Amino acid sequence: MFLLAPAIATSMSLICPGVWTGTSTSSDLVWNTDGGGYVNAFVDHKNASEADARVELHGNDGYVRITWGKKSQSWPLSDVHVDGGVIQARIRFNFLDRPHVTIDPSAGRLRIRAMNSGFLGVCRNAGAPPETLGSRR
Repeated sequence: MFLLAPAIATSMSLICPGVWTGTSTSSDLVWNTDGGGYVNAFVDHKNASEADARVELHGNDGYVRITWGKKSQSWPLSDVHVDGGVIQARIRFNFLDRPHVTIDPSAGRLRIRAMNSGFLGVCRNAGAPPETLGSRR
């Protein structure tokens, strides 16, 4: 028996300025404290940059568009459902990384949790003036 998830009775358009954080790994020469000299090692580099996210949600369909620097990319939302007043969804970066998307309308927050990166933003309705960031509009 196949059951369809109930449609979410909501439609929203949000703009969420925030911070995109990421971790990259590179192979670098580092000083060997045990025996002296340089050795090749994997080093994690953490970075953070300002980014804007736009969320369009109409029932169970929608997308997230993230703009950071001169780059902009959009992903469709999947597995959209409401859990305790919070909207949960997934997006697909690639075949391994399917980040969790959490939209908390009462707190006005958007969180995207990926394998090596993430986004946290404070949202407002797309039609609202900028001074209403984080409001319950």
